[in-house]
Amino acid sequence: MRRAATGLFALSLACEPPPPPAPAPVEALPAVAPPAVDEPLPEGPCVPALRGSTPAPLRDALDALGWSSAYEDACAMEAARESGDPAACDGLSLTRLRGPCRDRVAVAAGRPEACSLDGELHDPFCVALASRRPALCRAVPLGRRAACEALLGTRARPGPDEDRCGRSDVPDGPACRALAGTFAALVPSERVEGGRTELAVRLRTVRSVPLGSGRSVGEPEEDDLGDRELGATLRWDGCERIVRVGEDDASSPRRPRYFVEVRWRGPVPARVQAGEGARVEVERDSFGEASAGGFVGGDARVDITRLEPELGGRLDLTVRGALTRSPGQVELELAVETVLRDVIGAPGVSCE
Repeated sequence: MRRAATGLFALSLACEPPPPPAPAPVEALPAVAPPAVDEPLPEGPCVPALRGSTPAPLRDALDALGWSSAYEDACAMEAARESGDPAACDGLSLTRLRGPCRDRVAVAAGRPEACSLDGELHDPFCVALASRRPALCRAVPLGRRAACEALLGTRARPGPDEDRCGRSDVPDGPACRALAGTFAALVPSERVEGGRTELAVRLRTVRSVPLGSGRSVGEPEEDDLGDRELGATLRWDGCERIVRVGEDDASSPRRPRYFVEVRWRGPVPARVQAGEGARVEVERDSFGEASAGGFVGGDARVDITRLEPELGGRLDLTVRGALTRSPGQVELELAVETVLRDVIGAPGVSCE
C-alpha cells in the first residue's frame, strides 16, 4: 500500500482496476460530403412533404452540401419512433443522427436499455427519461440536468417542473427549454413516481490513540456526502457482479472523496472481505498525515445489503474497517444508499 500525502486519508483494498482504454480518435466532420450511404432509404410521402415545407434557403444549403439525405433520415427517425424499434436508427445515412434517434425511440417506448451509448454507459439523460425516474436526473451532467428535472422533477418532488429552466442556477435557460421541449412530447403524462429513494452517503470516522494502559477515543467525525452521489453502475462479467459507486478520480480537488468497487458472485446480502474483490478509497482533508497501511486485524469488509439489478434499482452498501495511524488507528464506516444509473451486460446463462 502507498503512503497517503499530507492532509489525505486513503485506503485501498485489493483488485485495482485496469487502466482505462485509450480514447478513440475523433473523426473529423466532412466539409461538404455526407457519410456514405449503402442503400438510400425508400422515398415515401413523408419526404416530399418535408422538402416542400422546408424554407428554400435551408433546402438549397442542404442540397449544396450534398446532405439531401437529411430528409430521408428525418422521416426515418419519425418512423423509428412510431414503431418503437431502435434498430431502425442504425440505417440512417448521417451517422451523427443515429444516437439521437435511438434516444428518442428509447424515451418514447420507455426502454432505457435501448438508449445510445456514451462510452461504455448508456446516455444518462436518455436513461432517466426512459425510466421515468426523477432520481436518475442526478446522474445527468449539469448541462442537461435541469431539462431532465423540468420533465420529471426531482427525487424529493417528482413531476414536471415548468419553471426549472428559468432558475438562477441554470446557465443557459433557452437551451434548457429547447431540450425539454424536444422530449416533452415523448414522455407520457403518467410519470412513474419511482426514484423517491433518498440518495444518501454518510461517512463516520473515530480516531483513537494509546494513553497509559488504555486508549483515548476521540469524538466521531461525520460527513453527509449525499449531494455527491450520482448513482451507481452494475456490470456483469459472466456470473460475477461488479458494482461501482463514487468518484474514481484521485486527482479530484473535492474533499471528502470516496470510491467503492466490489466484485462478487452469489446472492445478496453479500460480504466481501479485504483482498477478495473490494476496492475502497476515502479521502478527507481533516485527517492529517495518516498511514494507508493494512486494516487492523484484517477485518475490513464491504456489506452489500440490497441490490435491485435493474436501471433505477436500489443499492445499499456499507464499508467498515480500521487503518493504522501512528501512534493509534482510525475506525471508518461509509454507508451508501443509492440507485443504479446503468446496468451493463447480463448474467451468464449458467448462473444460478
